Amino acid sequence: MYLKILLKTLKLNLKSQMDYKVNFFGDFIMTMCYYIFTISIFKIIFSYTTSFKGWTFQDFYLSFLVFISINFILETISDSLYEFFENLFSGKIDTYLCKPLNLSFIVIFSYLQPLKLLFSIIFISYLYYYIFINNLFLSINHAIFFSASLIVYMIICICFTFIFHSLNIFSDKNLYIGYYQYHIMQLCFIPPNTYGRNIFKILFMTAPFILCSSVPIFILTHQKIHLLYYSFIPMFIMVSISIYLLKSYKKLLKSFGG
Repeated sequence: MYLKILLKTLKLNLKSQMDYKVNFFGDFIMTMCYYIFTISIFKIIFSYTTSFKGWTFQDFYLSFLVFISINFILETISDSLYEFFENLFSGKIDTYLCKPLNLSFIVIFSYLQPLKLLFSIIFISYLYYYIFINNLFLSINHAIFFSASLIVYMIICICFTFIFHSLNIFSDKNLYIGYYQYHIMQLCFIPPNTYGRNIFKILFMTAPFILCSSVPIFILTHQKIHLLYYSFIPMFIMVSISIYLLKSYKKLLKSFGG
């Protein structure tokens, strides 16, 4: 049933997005111009040196592709989270109470943006194409480890998005959390070796979303496979917090008579 509803929701949301296609594609073009400008800046920087803090231009470029892929996935979800809190603060929570569906499904997928999800798939496909043509996978196991790290950090970032948006519950109005989240995620562009070993360990456990694009590249180009195993710890923590918040929302909805 959920798959059928999800497909129908994607179809309706796609139709809604196409009604405002000029705004959407205008925003997409501006975003891509910003990304191209960022790549150009780093291209100039790396023209004067082969590496920076152990991070080559290829490492940066791969990390950049991972960041874009994850960011588009997060943008597909952030609108649903924003609308949930918008309805909560405006007193229109009854739209959630009247739907006989799991709360997590409603909150995450109600306003899912299919076009941004499509763009994410395109960039992920290009990422793997780039890896294959440059023979960066040393073995099948290496490819599996890298793919697993992508999935782990996508889950971490999705949970972080949900947790970060949940800060709205402590505010007097609905804040556009996605704006602040996007700028926090920009820290992904900093070469991880810049932090130093101790700070890296702290960030790895307490703010893994900042390393969401660098850890998979460490696994891919530096063969630091052990980072994948350690990544399950922050993933478990983020998932646990998200589940706890979802249960809290269910109790909150009951106070509205649901």
